[in-house]
Amino acid sequence: MTLAMVSCDFETSNNGDLDGFWHLVAVDTLTTSGVKDVSEERLFWAVQGKLLVLHNYSTMDVIVSRFEKEKDTLSVHSFYIDDRIQGDIPLSEDSISFLQPMGINSLSERFMIETLKSDRMELKNQILRLSFIKM
Repeated sequence: MTLAMVSCDFETSNNGDLDGFWHLVAVDTLTTSGVKDVSEERLFWAVQGKLLVLHNYSTMDVIVSRFEKEKDTLSVHSFYIDDRIQGDIPLSEDSISFLQPMGINSLSERFMIETLKSDRMELKNQILRLSFIKM
């Protein structure tokens, strides 16, 4: 039994507080200082390992992507529509509308991490500030 447990490799994450299930609750447009409450729209970011899964429970869209976290920046890229029956479908510029409700406006986004605590996160790019609470 001990030998079996020793031979297993466990993949661990160095994401710290970033790992988890995040509810997008507000989107602030920086140029106009307008804030939109999106807490009722059921938009979630799930972070684990190097994967980011975007859940829009209002439309039932699920998007899978990759990310890199370096100090105070979060870069997201390589977006796919999660479709286990037909195969995952890479997003193109024509299908960016799947990402926009999640606060992502291009196929490669870079956010500054303004706040990252065990229960809340704020990300900012040149256009938006995204506010999350951890579920």
